[in-house]
Amino acid sequence: MDRKRLAAGGIDYDSGAARCGSESLYESLLSQYGSCVASPEAIRSLWEAADYEQLKMVVHNLKGTSGNLSIQTVFRLSARAMELLRAQDYTALSQVIPDLEQAQAAALSAIGG
Repeated sequence: MDRKRLAAGGIDYDSGAARCGSESLYESLLSQYGSCVASPEAIRSLWEAADYEQLKMVVHNLKGTSGNLSIQTVFRLSARAMELLRAQDYTALSQVIPDLEQAQAAALSAIGG
């Protein structure tokens, strides 16, 4: 995997590989990331439908998975989105969702999925 491309997508390769214990395991898990989490389009669709309960479940999964794989930008934004969903602060959340979508798209592109 192209580490420079991963870094541009908000992914901390060294941290993720250290967490997994091996580069090969980390790369295998990264390659599966896109099939385990919501796409940017799915996030947008739930947001536009005001399906906040489902959005909360999707963002929670995204937060955990991105955190475990050191996909830092997605993790940071999904953590913020979770705070706002729990607080039911949908006005502030409207500012975070586009950034989260963009970060998720960048991460998926960097991984190649």
